[in-house]
Amino acid sequence: MVLADLSASGRFGSAHRLKSAAMAELGALLVFSALGNQDKVGLILFSDEIELFVPPRKSRSHGLRVIRELLYHPPRRRGTDISVALTTLNRVQKRKAVIFLLSDFLDEGYEKILATVGRRHDLVALQLFDPREQAMEPAGLLRLEDAETGEEILVDSSDPRFVAAYGSAAQTRQHQLERALRRAGCDLVSVDVSRPVVEPLQRFFLQRGKRR
Repeated sequence: MVLADLSASGRFGSAHRLKSAAMAELGALLVFSALGNQDKVGLILFSDEIELFVPPRKSRSHGLRVIRELLYHPPRRRGTDISVALTTLNRVQKRKAVIFLLSDFLDEGYEKILATVGRRHDLVALQLFDPREQAMEPAGLLRLEDAETGEEILVDSSDPRFVAAYGSAAQTRQHQLERALRRAGCDLVSVDVSRPVVEPLQRFFLQRGKRR
């Protein structure tokens, strides 16, 4: 099962690729891998609601439909609710499955259902991030907008205090995510969308194979 986050924060990219485009590429790679392994594959697209549910099937035509939805499905909403996606998965997927959760994880309050899903399924979190979300380059006065709420703020990106606070907040978010995933028994693959997305996925599967 592929769970893909369609929230508006995915429409950001400081290099040659948006997070949403990298997410679609990763999802397509996972679908092709599942088809090559003769596995069923299903899809949940979500924002702050369920945008689309495609039940798992095995055929090539079904896999191509899943890829098409990953690439072209137009989101209705802008927000993020990972809890909604995981709760829906828990309801519709009764048998144990490999779950790939693709998101930038700019959300909170999903830790309890994450642990529940982690106990029932083999859950892998693929975190997509842009380098500018972790460290701010000095560029003078900037007007920043929250893609999901529309809230704007004017900042001085050349102020060392702002740069330090920005980086510290990013580190705190990352540590909280890693701690939540560890508690849930989930694997984490962090994907820098400014670089080729297949490489961290390949490293993960190689390391996973060695562990097993």
